[in-house]
Amino acid sequence: MNKEFLYTLLDSMSVSGHEIPLQKKVIEERYLEDKSQDETAKTLGLSQVKVSRIERQGKETMLHFINS
Repeated sequence: MNKEFLYTLLDSMSVSGHEIPLQKKVIEERYLEDKSQDETAKTLGLSQVKVSRIERQGKETMLHFINS
């Protein structure tokens, strides 16, 4: 995924009033900082399974913004 596009998409999520901070943080760490789910989990004090679920929700949120 193009990092510049991802930055723009994450910014638009904030501007629209639908900011979901934990989803954004997980997406940023996973795709912009290139961390594994396990590394992200340790950074945020979550389980890897929880990071996986939040990441999936974040992707669904981004798709919503792309399609609207």
